[in-house]
Amino acid sequence: MRFGVGTGLLAFALLAQGASAASRFAIDRESLSAAILSETNRERAAHGLTPLQGDTRLARAADGHTKFLTLIGGIRHESFLPGRETVNDRVRAEGLKSAFVSENLALIPVHPKVIRGRAGGGGVEIVPGEEVDMRVDQLAAKFVRAWLDSPGHRENLLNPKFTHLGCAVQTGTGPAAVMFVYSAQVFARL
Repeated sequence: MRFGVGTGLLAFALLAQGASAASRFAIDRESLSAAILSETNRERAAHGLTPLQGDTRLARAADGHTKFLTLIGGIRHESFLPGRETVNDRVRAEGLKSAFVSENLALIPVHPKVIRGRAGGGGVEIVPGEEVDMRVDQLAAKFVRAWLDSPGHRENLLNPKFTHLGCAVQTGTGPAAVMFVYSAQVFARL
């Protein structure tokens, strides 16, 4: 797949836009990533599974993809970045060779907005929603719970064949210009 100069300029413009929005909200990315790994292993233990070992190379693959997600302002498993189009590509780019990899992606709104009808039928308005609990342990539990509630993501999280995990998080704008925390988990058998 080839992309011209226009694609690069669009990517730069989107990245700059996401960076300025993300600077208004900060999280401890390392602590939250570690908490997601811990919460994942807590759930695995509750299901009689061995814990996953953290792996910095998988975490770098996850980190690169969360940066891409903030760039596009949404969730998708495929990337248009050369050499990093799939999770397998991203893992190989970090120097790992594993035939058995998968990933979980999610985003959680920081300050969700609610669209509601105006009284008297006068159109709609966008108002602030309930603020999300941003404590690291609560946010990690929220991500893991969301993955457990989704059959495909649950299968990854509770797969006994995986041995290692890399987690990463980023903040950025997403759909409807709402601020989100993006998260990626990259699983592998190493």
